[in-house]
Amino acid sequence: MTNRFGAGLLLSLTLALATTAAVAQDQAAPAPAEGAGDATGLSAGEPVRQERPTSRDQVQTGQLYVPKTEQDWEVRCGRAPEGQADPCQMYQLLRDQAGTPTAEFTLFRIEGADFPAGALVVTPLETLLTGGLTFSVDGGAPKRYPFKYCNASGCMAEIGFNSDEIAAMKRGSQALIRIVPVVAQNTNVDLSLSLAGFTATYDGLPPRQMQRRPAAPQQ
Repeated sequence: MTNRFGAGLLLSLTLALATTAAVAQDQAAPAPAEGAGDATGLSAGEPVRQERPTSRDQVQTGQLYVPKTEQDWEVRCGRAPEGQADPCQMYQLLRDQAGTPTAEFTLFRIEGADFPAGALVVTPLETLLTGGLTFSVDGGAPKRYPFKYCNASGCMAEIGFNSDEIAAMKRGSQALIRIVPVVAQNTNVDLSLSLAGFTATYDGLPPRQMQRRPAAPQQ
């Protein structure tokens, strides 16, 4: 039985992911050599990496903070209105075979659904949607997932992980996400997802309560 994630849950995820573009740019842009410039003596400048807030007291409602980093994973939380629990998820920036930041992977724990965890994968707009997205752990049998929609941030695939799949990620060292680019439909793009620190990050992540949608009436 497949359970669809609620719109409110995805809305909070999208809000958090909307702030990650600047992080990807910071990680992708190499700093120029010291004194870089041309014969005019004009400076080319260099990128300034901004530190992420680490406490909810440093941000306003709806903004993102990073209270914890565990090896290759960040815990990202959005400040909720007073009296509500801050929604948190674990995050990793995905790189292709050349090490180029390409996509984003966000995983969250949930209660009240058919899956103990869900994930949102954001890939570039140039992704071939009909090719879907495949996911495997340590060379195991892959599973294919459809893309659900695209917006200005990229194309979204929603994944539900069962208990066995979470256990495999806890035991594993690396997962592989494979997508197909529109411009080269006979070529796969493999994205590496490190599982270093997965267990500690996942076990410390607070689950979100999720209401089931009522079943459709029998005809």
